[in-house]
Amino acid sequence: MKQCLVLLVAIFPTAALSQNNFGPLRYDYVSASLVVPELDELGIEIGGSTAVTEEFIVFGRYRDFEPGNRVEIESLQIGVGHIWNIRPSIDFVATLSYADNEIDPPGLSSIDEEGLIVGAHVLGWATGKIELGASVMLDNSTGSSTDTVLELGAQYFQGANWSYGGRVRNDDDDTTLFLGVRLYFGASRRPAR
Repeated sequence: MKQCLVLLVAIFPTAALSQNNFGPLRYDYVSASLVVPELDELGIEIGGSTAVTEEFIVFGRYRDFEPGNRVEIESLQIGVGHIWNIRPSIDFVATLSYADNEIDPPGLSSIDEEGLIVGAHVLGWATGKIELGASVMLDNSTGSSTDTVLELGAQYFQGANWSYGGRVRNDDDDTTLFLGVRLYFGASRRPAR
């Protein structure tokens, strides 16, 4: 977890110090990613987000992966977020979501767990083509305790309606890498730079 904090301090000031206005951040998208838990197995994540107003978003994600070949985990997350534009190229987003998880340990019956995830996210343009993000979340959707989750991510925009990138997620149990693509639609589309 300390590595994520060091990366946050090292990477995010690029966007925070940027005086340029590269336009609004993008919240209308669908995404698909490979999930690489502990760098030893593969899974998938499919998700999306849309801006309902200039200040509110709704989002959802579905994940299916097997961390360390120990168990299979399927997760569905649905939530809402409120956006505050804190600088021309930086947004703060507070989120609240519901997650339903099905965990299938080998040789045992499946376990259903559900709960809420509260998040604080900072997103910003580092350049006209690179968006950086950092998140802190409290997740009580798995187990009886609340996990602290840190995420750092980046998206590289190839054109007006798509980008590719990834994020690193660190929670109390493991570190997971997400690599994927986003396709943008709707009012948040902006010209390619």
